[in-house]
Amino acid sequence: MPTSTPALPTGTLIGWGGGDDNRLLDWLAAHCAALPEGACRAEVVVAATPVRPLVTGRNYANALRRRGFSEVNVAHFTARTPPDSATHLRRLAAANLVFFSGGDQERVTAALHGTRYHAMLLDRFRHDTLTVAGTSAGAAALGDRMIVSGHGWRSLLSGRVRIEDGLGLVPNVFIDTHFAERGRFGRLAHAALLAPYTLGVGIAEETGVVWAANAEAGRFAVIGDEMVTVIDGRQSSAPYLAAIAYNEPISGRDLRLHFLTAGEEWP
Repeated sequence: MPTSTPALPTGTLIGWGGGDDNRLLDWLAAHCAALPEGACRAEVVVAATPVRPLVTGRNYANALRRRGFSEVNVAHFTARTPPDSATHLRRLAAANLVFFSGGDQERVTAALHGTRYHAMLLDRFRHDTLTVAGTSAGAAALGDRMIVSGHGWRSLLSGRVRIEDGLGLVPNVFIDTHFAERGRFGRLAHAALLAPYTLGVGIAEETGVVWAANAEAGRFAVIGDEMVTVIDGRQSSAPYLAAIAYNEPISGRDLRLHFLTAGEEWP
């Protein structure tokens, strides 16, 4: 029996590579300008930020207000106000933009997995006009899988790259940030060999990728100043990967490599 093709998301998704976020905020303001007057309402989610999250959230909120957003709230999840509190759910239902700050992507998924907030976020992105953006770790959490460990040359050793479930807004994609600046090619290549159905998207700082509303599955455009590295493992082969002892060099073949700059699209 033929299976139906999933409907394309009607929301917009932006992953930013970290560094200076001003170009991203400018892009979001221009995107917001197309909405009816007074409709630019944003939630700044600071779940990823481990140190002084409210200060970080307020700084982003002020920057968005200066750029024309009519209402900006900081979503700071605590024991007293968890994600599923009435206040957070009400504000998420009214928001046009949800923005994830940087820090540690595992903090985001630990806070949101299994919550009504997460379910509403996915539903509004898939079926409404919600824009979701993230910078640094906030971007890394947006895919259905995310890389949570792997450093330098050691990431090309067996067992030194760890993958977890992300927020699931974009399927079959790893988003890795600060990509060129922190030497993360090895860990993204390793992840692509571990999960060859998943596309590796490495985003340099001051650079972003945009999945537009109703875009074909997997199609994104590049914005910003630097470069996006795409590692495609769908035709790769790594037959010995599972048998390689911990901390030994990995092996694999036929990864495909692409470099994209502003204005270019994938695929």
